[in-house]
Amino acid sequence: MPGRRRGRPRSLLLPVAARAEAPPDPLTWTNPLLPRRADPHVLLHSDGWYYFTATVPEYDRIELRRAKTLGSLPQAEAKTVWKKHASGPMSHHIWAPEIHFIGGKWYLYFAAGRAEAIWDIRMYVLENAS
Repeated sequence: MPGRRRGRPRSLLLPVAARAEAPPDPLTWTNPLLPRRADPHVLLHSDGWYYFTATVPEYDRIELRRAKTLGSLPQAEAKTVWKKHASGPMSHHIWAPEIHFIGGKWYLYFAAGRAEAIWDIRMYVLENAS
């Protein structure tokens, strides 16, 4: 018959289309938060920002990301805040960083070894007042 349409009525498609355009829920995120990152550590600071650090695959530096929501941390710029030493202590296997804000200062705790004895791993801390 002319004028008759086949298929599903349009009214059934509208709720799906409306849902697809809704903004993502800021309280949900996908795990893992970032691929190829081990030992993740997240701090929700009193400034309202989430700070994220984790072991990088190269084990050679500490990166820090900052975002307003957990879900937006993967898109946040990764800033290298410290690099391994060329030799001696803190020159190999930089891993498991944690960030803390204590008494008005930032602290980055992490584990590291020596290039000369890579499994001679110790804990270290970096301090910054700004």
